Amino acid sequence: MTELIHSLVKVLVVCVIIVACFWFFKNRTRASIEQGDKSMSVTSFPEGSYTVNTAITSLSALKTGDYVAYRIPTDASNLHIARVIGIEGNRVEVTPKEVRVNGAPYDLRFPTTTWTIPETKVPRGCAFLLTDDPTAGVDSKQLGPIPFAAIAGTIQPAR
Repeated sequence: MTELIHSLVKVLVVCVIIVACFWFFKNRTRASIEQGDKSMSVTSFPEGSYTVNTAITSLSALKTGDYVAYRIPTDASNLHIARVIGIEGNRVEVTPKEVRVNGAPYDLRFPTTTWTIPETKVPRGCAFLLTDDPTAGVDSKQLGPIPFAAIAGTIQPAR
């Protein structure tokens, strides 16, 4: 009986160590801004590495204006950074003059002079993401609304 208890304790300790390692790895995810990457504002995100808060567990934890790290299907090994423009249920439209969310102008200006996106309702489980310079990054302009499963977490700009 004592041997059984010792074996169970050993198994339990190994399980705790595995879970702790997984939690540590998940919460230490990093996103990098490479030299020459102009997709985000150099003021907000100078070249370097940023910690991704992976504690978000649902799309409802995101709000318009948050910065997120996300993966794109053609480059799943790298994280990209963009701003949340709209969340599920929002209507997003991009005109040559402005970005509109639910019919109202978005707070920040984007260089949109050469492209448009007709009004799009963000589907359930997705977010509409734009990089600070949409001409330099891959975001919802090319991919459409991004599924929550592709979002690794939120990220804080440099202060």
